[in-house]
Amino acid sequence: MKNPTTTPQPAIAVYLRVSTARQGASGLGLDAQRARIAAANIVGTEFIEIETGKNDKRPQLAAAIAHVKSTRGQLIVATIDRLSRNVAFLFRLKETCERHGIQITALDMPEFNTLTLGIFATIAQHERERISARTKVALRAKVERDGQWRTAPVSGDCFAKSAATRKSQSKQDAARIRAALPAKLLFDAGLSMRQIAQNLTAHGYATGIVSGTFDTPKDGEWSSMQVKRLFNTFYPTLITPTARGRKPRTHNPSGGLVKG
Repeated sequence: MKNPTTTPQPAIAVYLRVSTARQGASGLGLDAQRARIAAANIVGTEFIEIETGKNDKRPQLAAAIAHVKSTRGQLIVATIDRLSRNVAFLFRLKETCERHGIQITALDMPEFNTLTLGIFATIAQHERERISARTKVALRAKVERDGQWRTAPVSGDCFAKSAATRKSQSKQDAARIRAALPAKLLFDAGLSMRQIAQNLTAHGYATGIVSGTFDTPKDGEWSSMQVKRLFNTFYPTLITPTARGRKPRTHNPSGGLVKG
């Protein structure tokens, strides 16, 4: 009698990326990613990449995918931007992993799917256009004022502030993505803007949004106006004069949305 074959356990690949060799040598960027993954009680084989997010050639990412492919395992990252900020690259990666039955888990974006990628793309494109427009206006003003666009070398403090600003913006974008879909589900269920705001606050979806296009107060509570701004960003066609002030068809006194 033949021994029954055992199905191998799905492998787990933990992908860590830093942009420079200096960051890799210091361990600071890697340690922060490891800490976040350890806090989620995830243990897997590490694959460390030292490469900027702009470069799509990722030998260690390819190795991580190969490691889990045969067992249809998981690819784990601490944050979505460790994979890439390039939406086209993320779509290609997602398609590759789905083709081989590999699950991608980004701890800051558990609802990683085609919809959230589309929202991510909208935000990224919007931010790029805003930055480009502001840069052009600033350069024109400088040329008119100084007769040239070149300026003195930027100090290290300015670079540090710029990096901190980008990091803060990345956190805000992730928080917006997390809030957009549950807000839409509550809207479809007939809740008013005020009730949606109460639900988002009660279930922690305001966490991390402290500035940006639809700022929440420092205590993290949503208001009706902030919810309207959220819809104007992600679902502009839904917000009509009637919809803005409509009465809810249903109301769940316990809070409406149960966050998983």
